[in-house]
Amino acid sequence: MKRINLLLVLTVGLSLSTGARAVILDFDAAASGQFFTNPYSEDGFTIEVDSGHYDIFGTGGDQYFNIDEQMFGLTTVTLSMDGGGLFDVVSLDVIQAAIAPNVFEFVAIGGAGSVSAPTVQGLFNFGAGFQGISALVLTQNVSAAGIGFAFDDLTLEPVSVPEPGTLVLLVIGIAGMRLAKPGTGNRH
Repeated sequence: MKRINLLLVLTVGLSLSTGARAVILDFDAAASGQFFTNPYSEDGFTIEVDSGHYDIFGTGGDQYFNIDEQMFGLTTVTLSMDGGGLFDVVSLDVIQAAIAPNVFEFVAIGGAGSVSAPTVQGLFNFGAGFQGISALVLTQNVSAAGIGFAFDDLTLEPVSVPEPGTLVLLVIGIAGMRLAKPGTGNRH
């Protein structure tokens, strides 16, 4: 009887696991250069330029993403999951910090998050308002020569929705646990 209960618990546990894995956009496969306006894609996500441009700086597999206003005016870029879908924004590594609050801003589309880009270098963690979103917008709000914001290792987690077969396994597992419980079901 204990083996049956253990098997049922494992079935329920496996049916609840989503399999979503973190994706880290590291820009290391990108060609270095300045003034890009074309979309950038990596690991199932795409960054589109809404206005302005972006740069990829660095070499030898240690590239990073930069936005500033040189030549094209204020920059706005939008990150979304290829083919649609929801995702969580977890963190990024700030290479060049914003010079002041509100110079650059992150906005979660489909979520409640809005935050100024960090003004210090290092790891920056996003909050709960950046979970289950459909897009992340990074906007430059202030026009001034020589300002920019650069980051690397943008960590994202696709939000998995259980497939119908997974939900069926869950229901069978719960029903089996109920029937295997002492004092329930038909006993002879």
